[in-house]
Amino acid sequence: MWECKEYTIQIRVKLDNGFYFFDNESAIGKTYLAKLIEKYSGYGEPVLAYSYKEFIQGIDLDKLLKNEYKVIVIDRYDMFEGYCLKALYEKSKNSIVLVDLKYITEKSSLVNLNAGWCTVVKEEDFIEVVS
Repeated sequence: MWECKEYTIQIRVKLDNGFYFFDNESAIGKTYLAKLIEKYSGYGEPVLAYSYKEFIQGIDLDKLLKNEYKVIVIDRYDMFEGYCLKALYEKSKNSIVLVDLKYITEKSSLVNLNAGWCTVVKEEDFIEVVS
């Protein structure tokens, strides 16, 4: 579990360390959460957000993962599926890794992962991630 109460919008991730997929429901706040995580990372919080934008900019996720984080949010992983998957999965032993993707095909490298599922609850002054 990880909470950040220092800022206007609080973040509560009510999950144990592990690898989680977000529910495949649209417009529940996954990208909003990723943007908050990115913002709070800039304030020095031990969190990381990475999306397709960073991927196409050539930002090396593997290098970023060498740091310690409490929460890692990967947004739109379906756009670069498989990239650094082994490192992300390894990181989930000591961090909460939250992965957003729009679909998983039967041939996906993600099908056989031991992963949990989570969803986002968004209110005016907080955002929460729960199983």
